[in-house]
Amino acid sequence: MDRGLQGVALVICSLVAASCGSQSPDGDRAAAPAPLPRQVVLGPQMTCVTGAVPACSGGPSFQLLSGVTLLSEARTVTFGIRHGCLTDRRGRVLCWGDARDGQMGGDPASESDRCQGRPCRLEPAPVEGAPVMRSIEAGWLHTCGLSKDGAVLCWGDDSLGQLGRSTPGPAIGPVEGLGAEVQQVSAGGLHSCALRADSTVACWGDGSAGQLGQGAAEDASAPVAVQGLPSAATQIDAGGYHTCALLMDGGVACWGENRFGQLGDGTRTSRSSAVRVAGLAGPARKVDVGFSFSCALLESGAVQCWGSNELGELGRGFDAKPPAPETPAVPPATVEGLEARVVDLQIAGNHACAELEDGSILCWGANELGQLGDGTVTGRDVPVPWLAKVPAVPRPKLATLKPGPASIEGLDVSYHSGRVDWRTAVARGHHFGLTLATAGVDFLDPFFIAHWERMRQAGLHRGAYHFFVPDDDPEAQARVFLSHVLFEPGDLAPVVDVETPFKQSGARPPDDLADRLMAFVKIVEREVGTKPIIYTGPTFWNRQMDDRFGDYPLWIAEYGVEQPHLPIGWQRWHIWQWRGNADLPAVAPLVDLDRIHPEIDLQDLLIPAPAPRDGPDTAAGQAAPDGVPAPAVR
Repeated sequence: MDRGLQGVALVICSLVAASCGSQSPDGDRAAAPAPLPRQVVLGPQMTCVTGAVPACSGGPSFQLLSGVTLLSEARTVTFGIRHGCLTDRRGRVLCWGDARDGQMGGDPASESDRCQGRPCRLEPAPVEGAPVMRSIEAGWLHTCGLSKDGAVLCWGDDSLGQLGRSTPGPAIGPVEGLGAEVQQVSAGGLHSCALRADSTVACWGDGSAGQLGQGAAEDASAPVAVQGLPSAATQIDAGGYHTCALLMDGGVACWGENRFGQLGDGTRTSRSSAVRVAGLAGPARKVDVGFSFSCALLESGAVQCWGSNELGELGRGFDAKPPAPETPAVPPATVEGLEARVVDLQIAGNHACAELEDGSILCWGANELGQLGDGTVTGRDVPVPWLAKVPAVPRPKLATLKPGPASIEGLDVSYHSGRVDWRTAVARGHHFGLTLATAGVDFLDPFFIAHWERMRQAGLHRGAYHFFVPDDDPEAQARVFLSHVLFEPGDLAPVVDVETPFKQSGARPPDDLADRLMAFVKIVEREVGTKPIIYTGPTFWNRQMDDRFGDYPLWIAEYGVEQPHLPIGWQRWHIWQWRGNADLPAVAPLVDLDRIHPEIDLQDLLIPAPAPRDGPDTAAGQAAPDGVPAPAVR
């Protein structure tokens, strides 16, 4: 693999497993082991097939193995957002990829490789201290494994207790307090769950959306029992912010985030205890969940899905517009185009794949990195054959735009916006785009990854913003933001959206709100190497903040005026959000419109190229103005 690739590459690896013999423990020559059964493995941005001729499509270049022979020898393979791990025939655990948050099980500073400016591991290496494992599963930034004796051990990011122990990560260590032998472990976005031998379920980590099922939307650094399961559980799967369990009676129960109807109970109300999925066409034999949708493989061999359909995740055609929050959720619907019986189902992120009894593999959903393997980067709302084909997607050259009498136009989006046609946005004269990435210490926009890559493919100057939650620790917020966004030279400078003085209505704002914001921007500035852009509204800022931020670029939100009013501390604005909640039918149902100050050179708002350095490197909630309700973020 070309380690000099910049950004996110669309690549495929394919290599026949080695046929030479191996040495037995006593030194005698032993026959080559038979290939392990084929597996279909999904990560949030990629799809891999193991077996005699392993292959992968999609994903960041440094997440894909440079030699995929190891995949033919893997018993278990799993992928987080930018890292991967496997267990080999002997049960050894090896990991590779992004190491910024301890995904390799050790101090990130000890990693000598660099991937897009951050510590990483380019070749798989054993996780120090890991015992023989029966299985492993990766969350976004952490991994958990089930040992041969039924214990659960986790390593990596531990910011919200997702490693399940009193000793902080990232080194591997046992989850404390499970109290019984474990049959299965599942790692979600920022939480983890275990199915115990007595058919009960326990979860730990981020509980902000009720995804731990403990009866309250609270975090837990030690396992807590899931409440409300209608019957004994036989299999579990943890997603971005929700979790589901297959029940002994063939039903499915889910808990956690439900704004997209991913719990399947007919509502859009999040639940902190389990509720039964309503409307399945028959008993299920497997449940699998992604970022904001869920699917069940039925005993009949059909697949039914429910939840978000912004990117075609449900496999039944795109919705014309995202449903309003107050409307009932759509019940489980059968995925179209699966003409043969499905024998296995896999989901990750915003896409899904089904393995049919005739051996074919069909996938649907998000495809911005080519993860559907059909040779395109076009999202698919019905299943298409996974053929391990990689699209040729040239990196567009971004225009150098100089200031002038006419302002440079752009737009910004979040999960409220629905499906966005970024190429049409370019055709309509937009030159830049911004998307919500993270909020507080525990929220990643479910469509951020798709928007981030699509903006670049369309030729837009792209930007990402973090919704600042004053009550949450500013250092932890900066870590979350920088962990999930891989900024590159030429991107817009990082943006922090500060528009509310408290997390919940009626709460008292922190006395040190300005100090907390300054701590955040200083960390981001140091890490990225450029001053962050501050988004705010003039009335809010003048009431809550001070004049210390005037040397940071200003993105001002104010509607219905000829020119925006400047908050204290600034002499001019740089970006103006002049219209909110616009419906651009050809682009998206709900976007905000922005423009660059006519005296500002857009290049001055971009991340500059880094100075030359020694060592290897592989390069590569809707914001609202005053008087408009803030986005529903946790």
